[in-house]
Amino acid sequence: MFQVESSKQSGRSNLYFSDYFPQSDDSYFLQTYNLGDTPFLKSLNALVLEEVLQLKPNQIQEAKIKEAMSEFFNELHWKINAQFNHAGEPYKGISLFFLIKRSNRVSFVQFGRLACGIFRHNNSEEIGLSWANYPIATVESLNQIGSVQEDIPIKVYNETLVPGDSIFTFPSSQIPTIEDVIPAGANSVLTALLNLPEDENNFLYLSNLRAGIIKPIKFFRGHSFRISAIFMVLIIIFSILYYFLADNKVEEMSKRTKESLSGYNFLFEVKNLTDNINNPELEKQLKKFVYSPAKDINLSPIWQGQFSHDITYPPIFDYSNIYLIVDENIAALDKRSKDVNWKLSFNSPVLRAFSIENNILLLLKNRHLLFVSHKGDILWEKVSKSTHVLPQEPFALPKQLTRRDDKRLNSGIIIVPEGSYLKVISIITGETVSSIQFEDEINYLSDYDPVDNCFYGVVNDILVIFKLQIKVW
Repeated sequence: MFQVESSKQSGRSNLYFSDYFPQSDDSYFLQTYNLGDTPFLKSLNALVLEEVLQLKPNQIQEAKIKEAMSEFFNELHWKINAQFNHAGEPYKGISLFFLIKRSNRVSFVQFGRLACGIFRHNNSEEIGLSWANYPIATVESLNQIGSVQEDIPIKVYNETLVPGDSIFTFPSSQIPTIEDVIPAGANSVLTALLNLPEDENNFLYLSNLRAGIIKPIKFFRGHSFRISAIFMVLIIIFSILYYFLADNKVEEMSKRTKESLSGYNFLFEVKNLTDNINNPELEKQLKKFVYSPAKDINLSPIWQGQFSHDITYPPIFDYSNIYLIVDENIAALDKRSKDVNWKLSFNSPVLRAFSIENNILLLLKNRHLLFVSHKGDILWEKVSKSTHVLPQEPFALPKQLTRRDDKRLNSGIIIVPEGSYLKVISIITGETVSSIQFEDEINYLSDYDPVDNCFYGVVNDILVIFKLQIKVW
């Protein structure tokens, strides 16, 4: 069994994320390391995590992992480099380690100041940049993500781990410490990692078929945790009912609950389990607990701004901007300050707009296709040869959200604009779990922004930001 023996991250702007679960054959691990601790570096971590979640590593076919990882990190490198340039940061690049596991097969990449090694048959092998080269390495040779405005070498390592093999990462500044204890074996290396200086205590130690210390990370509190919690609560409820009612029907209900929970599709399977409960209040509470997408859901307006002209297209967004379109004009609002970063005007109205790779693709009524950077530069322009006439962009359309979009949800919801109302509806029950009303009709609604957990809506000439607030069970 693959095992997380230990992991730590220091107080700097570092990130450790994994969907690791001891009994799972598929999982992945992400680790970043930075020398500084700034809001900008933390925002880069958020960008990296968002991109990894969108990659959906566990859905990549094993035969295509190497190709997918190479393409992904090449694109990620350019995105991070663009963020460094946009922010005017003098020092560029972050260190990163990423591993995908399939049973006892692992594929991983390593960049920057995270030294990597593998223990095999009590011998240590270096991975990536040679440890001896770190003290004399230049910024360029460190091969950090986002460090230079050119493609960087991306090597995907593939290993088949046998019992006793271990993979570990740690800050390159601690190479002398680790080298001193390598002859004593893997356990000594783990002990040394656990006792690194506080500001350098950033490491990951993974092993195959070894017993070890599992230190849960808060990101593990996801689907499996909630399944277990719901299972325990239901068993307690049914046990109490059985004690007081002494009815075999309750025992049968409990058995069916366990069977449905084992398939992870319990929300659809337990709809009839409460039919034989004679206490209406208990039945009501139990149904709410089982079927609700979350303990509490609200869409709350957290910001609004009025504009001098009516917005004519649903707002779109990227990592840094919100884009508003008024006929043949487009304006980019900074997500944080809400200041206008730039404006562009064209000689024809905008019919369609798409956010692609942190840039904007625009289709004008005169069939001109423009690719605009997030800084407002027109990167290229072409004329479409299509004779198809595009209809006007429809008004506010419903938006569906599932656990893939927001891990806080237990089941799916639909955001439905209905005139002046904006409603949150449970996919399972069809019930309205939350709603808000405005004086005027909602004209447009954006897609869901998973980074800021919000939607961008338009009510007449007013842009409204709706925060999706979710309380989990």
